[in-house]
Amino acid sequence: MELTTDIEIRAGPNTPLEPGDLLLLTTDGLHETQSPDDELLGVERMLDLAAQHRDQPARTIVDELYAASRMFGGRRPQSDDVTIVVVKVLDP
Repeated sequence: MELTTDIEIRAGPNTPLEPGDLLLLTTDGLHETQSPDDELLGVERMLDLAAQHRDQPARTIVDELYAASRMFGGRRPQSDDVTIVVVKVLDP
């Protein structure tokens, strides 16, 4: 198998972050968590959960999001990977 290394990836626009900003990065496994009746957790619900805990430490936000997804899914086995990264911009 030959690897191609000539792929061009263009950077998007710079988005300056200010103190108090929160950056949330997740894989689709979080917002695509399904309830026992096949409803999706969804992006809006995921963002609402993050906003509810925005004053907490980043680790707590990650834990709360993951716990909420597990509860929403009825504690059934996960069917997809879940990765959650929270970056909080603090005052200098």
